[in-house]
Amino acid sequence: MFQELLQQIKEGEFDFPAYIGGWIHPDGTVEQFDEYSPEIHFEDAFKKLYNKKYNGTGEEGERASNEYIEKGNIRFVAEPNALNIEFIKRPTNPQMASIGKLAKQYSYFYADSYGNSVMKFSTSSWTEFRDAVNNM
Repeated sequence: MFQELLQQIKEGEFDFPAYIGGWIHPDGTVEQFDEYSPEIHFEDAFKKLYNKKYNGTGEEGERASNEYIEKGNIRFVAEPNALNIEFIKRPTNPQMASIGKLAKQYSYFYADSYGNSVMKFSTSSWTEFRDAVNNM
């Protein structure tokens, strides 16, 4: 599903949303949302953490999303030309493998921690990212 959607976006056959998003879990599995909007990470994290319906308050959702990231999950958002990940804990080896597979499909890769950009590089600079993670 991810590959098909990515191809549609790159070929301009898919109008909206131009973004795809989901989680990269500590075991390396990539969970992609069927539809993406910025609020979907909030809602999904809230449901997973508290096992109850999300009422749509941004503050509550953002707190849940940050807590879910603190537990070692990596948030990702992809657009046609760039992949953005947010993480706090050092990514596990399986997560690094999944990030690598995803990052190779994009021209640019961003790694953020709570919105503070820690690095920006093209996929040809994968070594720079890996070295930075190894130094965490």
